[in-house]
Amino acid sequence: MSTDDTPVYEDVEEIVSLAVAVSSSLDVPLWSSWQVLQLEANRLVKKAWSEASLPAEPERASADRLVGGSSALSPLVTTPIAWEYSSEGVCLLDLFGGISTGLAAVLQSGILVRRYLYVEKDETARRVSSQHVAQLMQQFPSLLPRSVVRGYKKALPSDISLLGAPDLDRVGHIDMVQQTRSPTYIMENVPLLDDTRAQLLASVHQVRAWIGSVVLLDAARVGSRAHRARLWWTNLLPREILRHAYDSVQRDPTLTVDSILDVFRHSQVVRVADRSPMALVNRVGQPRMALPTFVSYPASHAYRDGGPGLLWDSTVH
Repeated sequence: MSTDDTPVYEDVEEIVSLAVAVSSSLDVPLWSSWQVLQLEANRLVKKAWSEASLPAEPERASADRLVGGSSALSPLVTTPIAWEYSSEGVCLLDLFGGISTGLAAVLQSGILVRRYLYVEKDETARRVSSQHVAQLMQQFPSLLPRSVVRGYKKALPSDISLLGAPDLDRVGHIDMVQQTRSPTYIMENVPLLDDTRAQLLASVHQVRAWIGSVVLLDAARVGSRAHRARLWWTNLLPREILRHAYDSVQRDPTLTVDSILDVFRHSQVVRVADRSPMALVNRVGQPRMALPTFVSYPASHAYRDGGPGLLWDSTVH
């Protein structure tokens, strides 16, 4: 086997060749190219800058200091800053990497990746990631060279709880802890929807006091066939601009759940409309635009007892 024929991944069970483009008849791209996506994103952000109302004084996190052990931590500096990535590319550390959509987002933004480090313990997600990364290499050959992803699953342990100093030494210097102040940040967390427990609500207020107010974004608003509401904090731009740009997105009405399913499967007609703060894309009596969530688990109401996440399979019924 020549060097050019070496598989992208070193895992024995994954035989994905660089020469093979992995595709599916169900792949329905939302954009004709990443350049088109960039242009639309830039348009929405520029529109938001011209229309959104910014506060006279930038929001500041609480000035209180949190004492833990022998150290005292100051609140996060939330002032938006201008940031540009290095022309040499970025090192992307993808914790809980799933199917590598984080890598896809970076590439779709036109950012060169010089190193990709992936951590995910779910075996199904890891296998799908292999297929997805192979697609991304075909789609973005100049932004994602083969050297970037060779052995990307083995650079760090698959279980994040096992990550230690020897692992960081093995992959090289990653200065995420020792910096006194990181230049930019994007933080994401799961919202506590419909949870009224006092202790949890108190912790939410404490977190916001430390890292500033948040913007809730739902992937369904921007074209996903499943709701995925997440809280976002970032200093890449004011939250008012981010919120206004998000609210300005007009979802394509043809992006139904059924359009990505096999011909013998279909979703249920909407019986209960979406409620805020989720994206309001499902309307009673209309084809389903988004499933309740991207993932299922045994106790999920969405995927049992006739829940809205269940699909009809004509080969069974």
